[in-house]
Amino acid sequence: MNSCYIKYILSSIFLVLIFNTGCNKDDRLQLPTLNTLPATDINSNSATSGGYITDDGGASVTSRGIVWSSSDNPTIDNNDGMTSDSEGAGRYFSNLTGLDEETTYYVRAYAINSLGESYGNEISFTTLELTATGRAVTDIDGNQYATIIVNGKEWMAENLRVTRYNNGDEIHTNLDVDNWGLTKAGAYAVYPHELADGIGTAGEMKKAYGSLYNWFAVDQGLLCPTGWRVPAVQDWEDLTDYLIETHEEINSGNIGNYLKSCLQEDSPLGGDCDTSGHPRWRYNENHWGTDELGFGALPGGLRNYGGYFDYAGDYSFWWSANEAGEFFSWVKAIGYNSGSVTQSSYRKQLGFSVRCIRDAE
Repeated sequence: MNSCYIKYILSSIFLVLIFNTGCNKDDRLQLPTLNTLPATDINSNSATSGGYITDDGGASVTSRGIVWSSSDNPTIDNNDGMTSDSEGAGRYFSNLTGLDEETTYYVRAYAINSLGESYGNEISFTTLELTATGRAVTDIDGNQYATIIVNGKEWMAENLRVTRYNNGDEIHTNLDVDNWGLTKAGAYAVYPHELADGIGTAGEMKKAYGSLYNWFAVDQGLLCPTGWRVPAVQDWEDLTDYLIETHEEINSGNIGNYLKSCLQEDSPLGGDCDTSGHPRWRYNENHWGTDELGFGALPGGLRNYGGYFDYAGDYSFWWSANEAGEFFSWVKAIGYNSGSVTQSSYRKQLGFSVRCIRDAE
């Protein structure tokens, strides 16, 4: 009997009233209600998703996580992989690992209470392809970057071009010459395409050379994709020292040429390396890029303290994560007319390129 009732029992001695609700507690419970969070930090073999349990259904959630599969509608009993992420309601995040490259996966969050399991909405994403020596990675804007792995570190093989921090906050931009050198907020700029023959839009310019960030954007600690960081001076030195130690032909005087993209005006290598279009390096008869390591260094130039742009096609400048005092920070650089990698300190208001790094898995 599902309706509530009162049962009367009459005996010869006394009247017993038994109050019985007739309502099973479980009749008032429901399955949890939840949403599946979008996929982020997608690369060739992993990604991040999660769930948001908005209602536990009146009973404690004893298990929660995500399930995924290369076929749609994955479940706890039918999946390519799943996670178990503690218990309770609210928001949670999960890491999908062991994925195949260039594969579309379907993902659903799940939650279990005493009545059973329920699922959030289904999302899907496609993993990236492997590069020759590393994995590709995407930033929060969806930009994809090739990577290389050297000595246990994975480096972006392209300059960063993201417009938001990895927490979703916008990075300041479009500062004019009067305000660029005055701001102490994180900011970025795109080198004017009008200053580069053959590039027709700001988007093309950013794709070719990346964006230019002041050091205040670096200092936020949120500029690189989640799990990545701006390399410290020591990371750069570990990279160059390792390459010099493990390659007889590389030394401190030519290592920059091995890191440079081979794209150059009148490149002696010929073929696709010989180009006058962008992106490319200015011609130099003694120093040209070979890109034998896949680092793909390209000369993004800079935005100076006065807000003006210079040196695109001539020099690569990259911020490190290290300060050189209250007003300066350390920068690594490669020039078209040199084969070395140099280090100098510059004012934090300048705009330079950024590469990101993480420990290789």
